[in-house]
Amino acid sequence: EKYATGADFSGEFGDGALPHLAKIEVPTLIYGSVAEYNRDLNEGGPCASMWPKFECVFSQVGSPVKELYVDNLRDQSCAHAHGALMQKDTLTTFAEGKPWAVVRSFL
Repeated sequence: EKYATGADFSGEFGDGALPHLAKIEVPTLIYGSVAEYNRDLNEGGPCASMWPKFECVFSQVGSPVKELYVDNLRDQSCAHAHGALMQKDTLTTFAEGKPWAVVRSFL
């Protein structure tokens, strides 16, 4: 809940330990959007559920092969940014297709 009190898009209070991430040994891509930082998935909700911030998750993943991509979009809702790569109509258009290109290059 403290994460939700940080300024929108700031990542403030976004650090947190998730020990199980150290066990990940396969190549890993961490993808996210600044639009998700300190914001609730559903506008007006009680918490910011995209915690910990992506850089923190990345640093804890145990795989020696890993990449991090966080876009800098601030004009999207948290829900739209979070789900853009799951919807056929926004897969190649969200953020000018750059997130989808990152996923494809990783694969």
